[in-house]
Amino acid sequence: MSAADAGIPHNSMKSRTRLRRLLLTAAAILGAWLVFVTMAPVVRAPFNRPQVAPALATVAPRSFPVLATASGVLQLGNGATFLLRALFSQNEDVLLASGQAATVSVDAIPGLALNAKVYSIEPSAAPVGGVPEYYAEIALGQSDSRLRNGQTGSVNVTIASANNVLSVPSTALFTGANNALQVDVWSGGQPYATTVTIGLVGNNLTQITSGLLADEQVILAPAGQTLPPSPSST
Repeated sequence: MSAADAGIPHNSMKSRTRLRRLLLTAAAILGAWLVFVTMAPVVRAPFNRPQVAPALATVAPRSFPVLATASGVLQLGNGATFLLRALFSQNEDVLLASGQAATVSVDAIPGLALNAKVYSIEPSAAPVGGVPEYYAEIALGQSDSRLRNGQTGSVNVTIASANNVLSVPSTALFTGANNALQVDVWSGGQPYATTVTIGLVGNNLTQITSGLLADEQVILAPAGQTLPPSPSST
């Protein structure tokens, strides 16, 4: 029976045939694409995580002062001279001695640094917040017309000097296992925790008496560091 005999228009039959062919072609293309995607090798761009080199310092002989620092108040002494009456901790007080060189700065006069010396040290403690501290009088060796009685300031007293001693920046030190004082030595691209003993401790540098050799590299500010007290001497 023909399409015409069945009552189906000839043009409608052609349209359905074309649609069927299009659907079959689309299915074939989709299948080929799926085979290519699943069988083709996966190519990934390499991911290179940048290796950040730690900040390092060289173990080397250096010279540096050991300072005791305190805050105080200016007082007018004999004539036109001034004294700075300053409070020191008991750890620093035992290291003070009359005649030690010092430098005084005054809060109200930024940039002013005056040469001074330790004049006297009181033997009795003055409790401050329940903590014993000790007054020392620092005699200014210089004057300035801007100085006034009652001005606040600070003093750095040179209590010791380290001369040409093996040292590292104090930020390289940390407290490791069993409360041992350590540094991280950088060697061959790897850090190695190394136990050290120290001598004089300055504001920025610490003397190393054992555990390190000259020209070794140590990591500055290692993670989890606990710095030793400063200043101190052994």
